[in-house]
Amino acid sequence: MDHELIKKSAALMALLQKDGDAVKPFAREIPLVDVLLADTRFEHVAPVLPMLKQGTEVDLQVAADGSSLAVQTSFEGHPLGRIAGKQGELLAHLMEAGKQLAGRIYQVSQAQEFMTDRMLAKVVVSIVLTE
Repeated sequence: MDHELIKKSAALMALLQKDGDAVKPFAREIPLVDVLLADTRFEHVAPVLPMLKQGTEVDLQVAADGSSLAVQTSFEGHPLGRIAGKQGELLAHLMEAGKQLAGRIYQVSQAQEFMTDRMLAKVVVSIVLTE
């Protein structure tokens, strides 16, 4: 087997570049969990509801939830809700440890509350670990 160095050329660099960033050789996404967001307020979600399609990326941020941690989600500055409980605490610890998590809309629906006729938004987010 002949081992040769490949000379750097513009064509080779174009293959290795993707949107200005170098392609990561072993980058992959590991699905972790699909979670229904808690504290989703319709008045916060309503302005961005038409833009929340399946696969839309949302921002994740660690937030204090009383004595434990949670993960707050938002889209274009509008709070969507939070991932609370044991799932939220686990994801928050992963984020604090430097793991790259991404959130994407899995499902969005709206309905009226049975007794009060108040509008409700139900947002389910898929969380993946990027490595």
